[in-house]
Amino acid sequence: YAGLVEPLWFEYLAESWTPTRMETADFASFDVEPISQDDGPDPVCSIAYTPAFTQAHDYFRAFLKTDERSERAFDVTTRCLEFNAA
Repeated sequence: YAGLVEPLWFEYLAESWTPTRMETADFASFDVEPISQDDGPDPVCSIAYTPAFTQAHDYFRAFLKTDERSERAFDVTTRCLEFNAA
């Protein structure tokens, strides 16, 4: 059964989902203060994120903190999901 459902699901995603391509300029118009990741005073391992990844997730944290549910919050969430290689 799972073998039949999986190909249909991926076919649906390929046809119906178009990822956003938010650029840095899209964030400039936001009236919220981005929240940087806080790894504490002594991080065990520092990860070298790309500037685009960092910026998207900083705004995601800001929208999460204020519980904003809007199109721009959805776009930022989608952008963050696009960074997930899985």
